[in-house]
Amino acid sequence: YKLSVINLVRNYKEDNFREDLREVYKVVTKKPITFLFTDSHVVEEGFLELINNILTIGMVPALFPEEEKDGLIGEIEDAARKEGVPESKEAKWDYFVSRCRDNFHVVLAMSPAGDTLRIR
Repeated sequence: YKLSVINLVRNYKEDNFREDLREVYKVVTKKPITFLFTDSHVVEEGFLELINNILTIGMVPALFPEEEKDGLIGEIEDAARKEGVPESKEAKWDYFVSRCRDNFHVVLAMSPAGDTLRIR
């Protein structure tokens, strides 16, 4: 698997994290990716909510605008047809999310030392 890690820079915020996640999701339908997320990556507590969404449903809600979804669906359309996915946009998006869920592996590395993990 290819390893993906976010690169923290000064003033890295949730919008930057969402953009990094969008880039990972654009690749993950083509090949499996391991995403390493450590406690040092938790610049904002909202990052943990996004990771939780990835772990529970396989996608961050509202990560992609509707017009960008069309392009992502277009990339997997042939594979979806071969799998017998219905031609509706919703069914194809569900197939996209399913492919992402299958290929997106998250590794969480959190230190148990100190109170930080317990508070989060």
